[in-house]
Amino acid sequence: MFPFLGLGLFLGGCDDHATHNTHQDIHEGHSDHQGHGHADHDQPDHHDAHIDDGEDHDEHGHENTLRIGHLEQQELDIEIATAGSGNLTFNINLSGEFVLNPNNVAHIVPRVSGATRSVHKSVGDRVEKGTLLAVLDSRELAQTKAHFLASLSKERIAQANFNREDKLWKARISSERTFLDTKQSLEEVKIALTLAERELHALGLSEAEVASLPTEPEVQHTRYQLLSPISGTVIERHVVRGEVVKEDTNDPVFVIADLTSIWLNLTVHTTHLDQIRPGQKVMVALANQSKPLTATIDYITPLIDQSTRTATARVVLPNPNGTLRPGSFVTARLASDPVAAKIMVPTTAIHTIDEKPTVFLQNDHGFMPVTVKLGAASETHTEILSGLKAGDLYVAHGGFVLKSETMKSELEHAGHAH
Repeated sequence: MFPFLGLGLFLGGCDDHATHNTHQDIHEGHSDHQGHGHADHDQPDHHDAHIDDGEDHDEHGHENTLRIGHLEQQELDIEIATAGSGNLTFNINLSGEFVLNPNNVAHIVPRVSGATRSVHKSVGDRVEKGTLLAVLDSRELAQTKAHFLASLSKERIAQANFNREDKLWKARISSERTFLDTKQSLEEVKIALTLAERELHALGLSEAEVASLPTEPEVQHTRYQLLSPISGTVIERHVVRGEVVKEDTNDPVFVIADLTSIWLNLTVHTTHLDQIRPGQKVMVALANQSKPLTATIDYITPLIDQSTRTATARVVLPNPNGTLRPGSFVTARLASDPVAAKIMVPTTAIHTIDEKPTVFLQNDHGFMPVTVKLGAASETHTEILSGLKAGDLYVAHGGFVLKSETMKSELEHAGHAH
């Protein structure tokens, strides 16, 4: 229990009759009453209580002023501060969702039609670049390989004919026309072979695979291998053994994602767009971690979604252990740019009395509740638009007891009025 509550801290500013009666009650048996003196010199200074007489008001006046001794202020942890300017920093809370980093996702679609011969990987499997995912039996692939091998055979024959005619022409045994016709045939065959080789590359065969075709067993000509183009995790599989797959399908048979990097898409309402920019730090609250994750905004979409009237702020996050899962919803907090305030006080200095925001001002007569007009507010401070001026002394912390005593005294005065 606070020590002064039983000592009768009183408020001035009541009607003449109530003031007269209260004055008699407080000072009954006392002599030599003065504004800052003691009725009984045996009482300590922190038990001093006084009702203002309404004279010599300062700018704010001192009606309803509470007098508290210096020792009581210390016991009640009443902290006095000087009103002045400052910068308000607002915390902006955003909701977001983890999504795949599209730069690290691969959709595997066969480049030929065929029946699925075997499937080697499933959802959740970790794969490296070049890992075999599935094998198709493709007639289209066999025909393309056969066309290449035929073109390769024709190129060898044409080359042999050209070499022979070249020797005959140089020995002046063959005519120049025959030599030129052989040379043209060789060039045409080489062009056809190049086109056949490019068709194989377009189907996904490497240089080494094409080079090994002449020695490949014919039974392997129909085998089309689906290989992973990146290292990552299989997150989707849409093929089973025996299923016929067409090359013109829009649906991938496998989706591989490298989850070591992930995106966080934050929803930004238009009211906050001017306060958010790339490079800002953001704190991401995670359900499985006690401390928030610090990240940086990488990009903000230039367009506003017409249905939600929001933009998206993108955050790129490392995810080496895979603890951040795409599809999870999180909240994030970032600090806006500082906003200058002419008068700024801690939010703890503001109290509600008679449904009005109030700050306790210290003057020569004690502590007086002053109604103020509030402006912008951060988590810790609030802008004061009117009611305080620079240089005013006010109660920054500990004003709750003053509020309680003020409301108590108002009730007592109301009782006297009746």
